[in-house]
Amino acid sequence: MAVSQFENVCFILDASRSSARTDLSPSRLDACKQSILEFIQRRRILDSEIQTFYALVVVGREIQTIFRFGDYPHQESFETEMENITPGGSSNIAEGIGIALKLHIEDIRASGTRTPRIIIIGDGNITQSPHTTPEKMANIAAGLGIKIDAVKIGGLNHSQALHNIAQITTGKLYEAYKNSDLTKTMEEIARQLPGNSYIKPKNFSKLLEKIAVPLKSEAEMKQGSAEIVARIRNQNNYNKCGICFNIRDPVKKLDFSLSGRYCPNCGTGFHLHCINEWAESHSEGRSVVRCPHCFYLIKIPTEIQQTALLHEEYKKERTNGKPAVEIQGYKVNINTANKLGDAAVYSSCPVCNTIFNDDEKVTICGNPYCSTIYHEKCFDSVANRPCKVCGKTLLIK
Repeated sequence: MAVSQFENVCFILDASRSSARTDLSPSRLDACKQSILEFIQRRRILDSEIQTFYALVVVGREIQTIFRFGDYPHQESFETEMENITPGGSSNIAEGIGIALKLHIEDIRASGTRTPRIIIIGDGNITQSPHTTPEKMANIAAGLGIKIDAVKIGGLNHSQALHNIAQITTGKLYEAYKNSDLTKTMEEIARQLPGNSYIKPKNFSKLLEKIAVPLKSEAEMKQGSAEIVARIRNQNNYNKCGICFNIRDPVKKLDFSLSGRYCPNCGTGFHLHCINEWAESHSEGRSVVRCPHCFYLIKIPTEIQQTALLHEEYKKERTNGKPAVEIQGYKVNINTANKLGDAAVYSSCPVCNTIFNDDEKVTICGNPYCSTIYHEKCFDSVANRPCKVCGKTLLIK
């Protein structure tokens, strides 16, 4: 059970044409605006130990993100911005939930320490989206452990879709037929502080793998960003690993320009093998890890994970009393560089120390714990001789 002392609340406000109706005073939309302000005011009183962060998505003439969690808006900010929200357009709640999920996902990437929550306020008259359905968006929210409460106002429209959304996400559907009902409902929801209520789904680690952001190569980083990071971190440290603090990879003995990647958030560089080892001891899942410097959720390249798994199997064989057979020579494999993906992009030939062209023929050491790549021409100098990295004899097929 994961306990959070912070909560992210994203309001989805229905500002469609039907929100201009006056069965709530002075109109449905104005009553909903006031209810959001009352929620924030109530939370301000209750927030002694638990802090609430807010976001606001409006569905109407267009789907707008008025506030993001990183904006830290206060009640006064909500009052100012909501004055400009007027009724019109359709109620595409499905797309609104999609935007709210993106806001929550970005926060999970950045920290993952706050309990996520969505509150929909509208009359239940939902316009069908050409791209998705409210139920589909609700299932994605449920997979991320995000509860959605729905507050249905007025008495003319059915609320089956809102009921389904709440039920799928273990939230609750509230109905408010008059202003006093809406006030009581929002006060009740505001009193539901996160406490011990947030339980991450069993498959949460798999979901993290889907939302984690891959490490960036130096080429993928924008030139301007690279220069800024270099100035902040000192040019001499820019091409050093943020874990081992060395330029050369301790495993492959390659220069950082070939074996390093950068955090997409803070720009800190890491050797691929170093960040993988860090992931093994600090990981939220086998293929994802928080950046040691900024805590951003990053993804470990598949090729590095596979190499690490081979090493693990090798160690198991030795510790289980079944020493792996020491093979004196390995037959090499021949391929083209572009079929090897990152394994070729972030490597260089140990003979000439230069990189590989995409369509170039390469020779690969057959030792599964090495897999060093050679230019086909360079390999001629080590054929039937020890590999430059692992020391095992390389045999021509």
